[in-house]
Amino acid sequence: MMEQYMKFKKQYPDKIVLFRMGDFFETFGDDAKIASKVLNITLTARDKKSNPTPLAGFPHKAVDQYLSKLIRAGYCVVVVDQLEDPKLSKGIVKRGVTRVVTPGTLDGEQANDLKNSYLAAFFGEKKSLGVSLCDMSTGEFLTMQLPFDKESVDAVLSSYDPVEILLIDSSNGLNFGNIPVQFVEKSLRNIEFTKDIVQSFYNIKTLKSLGLEEDVQLISVSMILKYIKDTQLMDPKHIEKPRQVNINGTMILDQATIRNLELVASSYNGSVKNSLLSIIDHTQTRMGSRLLYHWLLNPLIEKKSINGRLDIVDRFVKDRELLN
Repeated sequence: MMEQYMKFKKQYPDKIVLFRMGDFFETFGDDAKIASKVLNITLTARDKKSNPTPLAGFPHKAVDQYLSKLIRAGYCVVVVDQLEDPKLSKGIVKRGVTRVVTPGTLDGEQANDLKNSYLAAFFGEKKSLGVSLCDMSTGEFLTMQLPFDKESVDAVLSSYDPVEILLIDSSNGLNFGNIPVQFVEKSLRNIEFTKDIVQSFYNIKTLKSLGLEEDVQLISVSMILKYIKDTQLMDPKHIEKPRQVNINGTMILDQATIRNLELVASSYNGSVKNSLLSIIDHTQTRMGSRLLYHWLLNPLIEKKSINGRLDIVDRFVKDRELLN
């Protein structure tokens, strides 16, 4: 059984492997030490007499709860589940990877209630930068083209606060702070390979409907789609087609400004409590909270957009029945 486990661990040496054994998911070795500390579960040992191996586990029904804790602690996780009924197995139970979960691919109820959890892909070439962002929990998919410079990267990080970054290779000295960075395969530079990925994912014959005219944008989109497919081991049907956004339509607030104004977190302890968001957030849904969070960090600067939003507010003020 341990040989079977080691096969998966060698496949994913940089990730924590959750290995299903009966009614429990177990971790071994260094993974067990990490899991014990992060999840506050008991650390024990396997084969205590001869060659003790650290061991820590939890009930399989609680996997989503513990999985999200590991991800929020900055770890990537591989879920190895049983692929057959142990009672019907004549030997070692057949197991396989059913999920690879990273900060940017955490979805469903495990995702952040307060803000979007964007997976961001950056691809720069010459003077042009393609940026794509996808929130796995909602399927929202955004893309944009910007000048290839530090200011553009900083603007994206401040405006969208991604939880994970995808790159093809080194980022020419660009700094992503403490955000986890994953490197994807270099073959995604091949534009024909990239087109095939996008067309196959959306089951379309041409790319015209997506409006991806620049190669850097197309490549950044394909980076996200390939990464999602590789980690989810399928093509998630809820992922929307990429939507073009204009980051120049909003004011860019740097991290220092966001922190000092306490827009979404208290400067005292970093919690949402006592921030501007906590005071004005009377939204009724998770989607509403996320939208308000995004609006606070991205104030409108175009007159037409500002007036459009004010007109909507005015309608609600004049017709209170709409609020019921």
